[in-house]
Amino acid sequence: ILGILKFNYKSKFFGQDILNLPEGRERAFISTYQGLGYLKNNKLIIQSPVKKIQEWQPDFITGKAVKTAPTDSLVKQAISFYQCASWLVNHKKYNK
Repeated sequence: ILGILKFNYKSKFFGQDILNLPEGRERAFISTYQGLGYLKNNKLIIQSPVKKIQEWQPDFITGKAVKTAPTDSLVKQAISFYQCASWLVNHKKYNK
């Protein structure tokens, strides 16, 4: 939202202004109380608390999604981003 409003800002968050990134660098992090999502290359990786991994291909026009076989490289990226964030918070490094 801040990017759309043309605000200049610094952020310590892992997410980025996806409307102003070079093509191919776009990504988004999504979470609910039961799942962690990582959206990249029009594929959504969802990690659940019971070590369950799912991949979906969303259609942003219709709002529907098709379940697909998990892409190993995207799964590894998703897990590593959330592990890194968890480590930073648990070791009190995130607020520095």
